[in-house]
Order: sequence, then C-alpha cells, then structure tokens
Amino acid sequence: MGGQTSKEETTSRRRTQDTGRRQHLPQLLYDANLIVPIRHQLVLADRVSPISSLSAAINFPGRRRSYTSSSTSDDTPPTPTLSLSSIVYDASVQSLASSPSWPISSMAASAVASAEYQMQINPTKDTGEHVCEYGEEKERDRQLRQHYLLKQVFHGNIHVPLKHPKEILDCACGAGLWALETAQTFPECTVTGIDVALPREHDQFKGVPNLRYIYGDFRLPLGFADNTFDFIYQRDVAIVAPSTCWPNLIAEFGRVLKSGGYLQLVEYDLFFRNPGPVLSLVNEWYKIAAAALGVNPYCVDQLPHLLESAGFECKIQVFDIPIGEWPEDLCKNF
Repeated sequence: MGGQTSKEETTSRRRTQDTGRRQHLPQLLYDANLIVPIRHQLVLADRVSPISSLSAAINFPGRRRSYTSSSTSDDTPPTPTLSLSSIVYDASVQSLASSPSWPISSMAASAVASAEYQMQINPTKDTGEHVCEYGEEKERDRQLRQHYLLKQVFHGNIHVPLKHPKEILDCACGAGLWALETAQTFPECTVTGIDVALPREHDQFKGVPNLRYIYGDFRLPLGFADNTFDFIYQRDVAIVAPSTCWPNLIAEFGRVLKSGGYLQLVEYDLFFRNPGPVLSLVNEWYKIAAAALGVNPYCVDQLPHLLESAGFECKIQVFDIPIGEWPEDLCKNF
C-alpha cells in the first residue's frame, strides 16, 4: 500500500492601479484539506520491472509521457500515505527518496547516485518531447480514470470564481477530457485545448461547437494574442517539463491572461510517502527517470516565487489521497 498527496494550486492574477502604474500584490495562502478515501484503484504498471529494465527503458528514443495520480501495491508498511504535490510541500518529501522506509538494492542506489550526479553536472538537460499516444485506447482509459478520480477528490474541475468566461485555455490537455467537460459547462465560452499530441476524434467530442484542440508546445511561446483568456488550466506538467522552461511558461500565461484572469495549476508530489519495499524502489526509479528526462523532481518548490514574481497572487490547496486497500478504522482519519 502507499499513499500520495495531491496539491492543487489555484493562482489568481489581479492588478491594481497606483499613480498610473500596475502594482502586483503577491499573497501566498496555504489551506490543507483532508478527504474521505476513494474506493478506486489505478494501476501504476502491469507488472513490477527490475530496476535495470526501468533504467534501460528511459533511454528508449520514443519514450512516452505518462502521468499517474495514484497506484496500487502489495506493500504492507505501517500507516502508508502518498502525497499529490503542487507548488509547496513538506521538506520531508525531499529526504524521503534518499532514506526510504525499506532498503533498496545496491544497483538501484548506484543508479540513483549516478542520476543525481548527472543532474548536478547537466541540470538543464532536455531530451526533447516526451509524447504519450493519447489515441491508444489503454492510455485514454487511464486518463479517463485519473480525470474522474481527481474530479471527485477536488469536488469539481474548476476552483476559481468564474463568471461568464469567454475564452478558456487547457494547456497540455492530454486526452482532452477536462476541456470537453468545461466546454459543456460553459456553452457560451470557447474552450481551447493545446498539446503536442492532439486527442483523436471521438464520438463524445461531437456536438460541442465551442471546443477546439490545436497543436501547442508549452516550451515555446504560446500562439495567442495578449489578454486572450479569462482562465487557464494546466495539470500534470511538472513531471515532464524541464525546470528551465517554467519562467518563460509562467510569463506567457501572464501575457495571454486577461487582467483579473485566473490560472489553475494541478501538480503532485513525485514520491510516495511511507512506502513499502516496492514503492521504495519506485521512488528511486522516479529520481533516475527525472534525471534522464532533464526534469527536476523538486522544481515545484520554485513555482510560488515564479508566480508571485510574474504578478500572481497564490492560493495553494493540499489534498491527501490514500491509495490501495485501507482498514475501515484507518479510513476514518481521512
């Protein structure tokens, strides 16, 4: 068993006028929320691969991007929890992978040390696009399960006070489920989903004239005019976006957002809390994969500063998500 904590961040972009100049008032709020566990499981993988196989897989040229919000495990550690993270999380998470609850193999430890060294000598490494084949039914089903799980955890798709929006952007839209539901919720609003791999045509997309999907790479300048969108949504990007791209991406969000618009980022802790022997190995594998992909697994720590520097006011919400089968008495604590 393991658990993950999800932190959903919602940032509000507000401007005030003072002697003819725009003033930005950064404000950081922290609000932790505990929820009732969901009786739903998402499979991290079809089987547990040895660390050597995982290490080899990350170097495959066609490596696909895959996001997982929760997972199952045969581990039996005491009181396991997994923490979904966004911008800010406990400092203990950073030491978790270095000191797992269960011992890992010497080969895994060696691979992690090598990966960390590579990150130190080449912290800006970018191996290019890591694209998921959204058209594949298995991957689309995984994203559908993840979407509805998170929707239940967060009690909805949107957590900002939108009033009659005209333009909404879903950055890195994936299979396009969030954009689809948002377009149905706001029929008078145009919802645009962008990604490097567009969702394939599907029956449920038909009959939604205010929804469109276009090619867009968040590592490049967004192809929209200034002050276009009332609301921008982005989820599961921190685990694939090179840390060097974030300042420009946030600046682009600020450029295309209307004054008073909102930005909602949903990210999660990369590492499992209180892992058993298998998830301890998975934590180490995450560090290896992050180094191979040029991604800093702790880059979300920098996001509050980047957002505030760009003129955003930040509000952070933290959601703990237990995974696996939990005893009834333990569930009562969540």
